[in-house]
Amino acid sequence: KLHLTSATTIVTNAVLTVFQTYVDSLKKSGSFDANAQVIALNKAKDIALSQMTQEVKDFITKNFGDIDNWLTIQIESSINLIKKK
Repeated sequence: KLHLTSATTIVTNAVLTVFQTYVDSLKKSGSFDANAQVIALNKAKDIALSQMTQEVKDFITKNFGDIDNWLTIQIESSINLIKKK
């Protein structure tokens, strides 16, 4: 449970960071398109993976399968929650 909490916190922080440093400025300039969305997703994944310990990565893989797929789902879910606020 501790690993999952850690992982989801890391993902949420990665999403917030990418929004603050990348997405927000593109949206203000009207240039946040599908390509920029893919870049933002990959940036969030890279940040999240760089912050996770190997133990957390192993936990996700063991319990949820493909870590890349898990990250995509968590990032999209986090974005949805942020948009609703």
